[in-house]
Amino acid sequence: MSVKYKKSKGEKIRTAFADFLELPEELALDLPRITLVGNLRLGVENHKGIIKYTQEEIRLRVHKGMVSAKGVKLQLRNLSSEEILIEGNIKEIGIFLDDEGV
Repeated sequence: MSVKYKKSKGEKIRTAFADFLELPEELALDLPRITLVGNLRLGVENHKGIIKYTQEEIRLRVHKGMVSAKGVKLQLRNLSSEEILIEGNIKEIGIFLDDEGV
């Protein structure tokens, strides 16, 4: 799955700077890193907080958007300011990015 994201001039400069310093691009641009392991575990690094939390849906704020996980018996694990780990029976993931944020 790919999400199209248009970089601003400032973001292009930060990307070039990150490349020069050999830093991950998501750190320089404040973008989330999303990792899915099967349908059992979803990791989101560089999140901005929790929007909604139920056993059926968890929504997280990310830079310029939101990540949504829907499923059964969803739980938050390893909750920190840098990373959130969601476990349960994940049925659907939505990634919503825009220029305005959420």
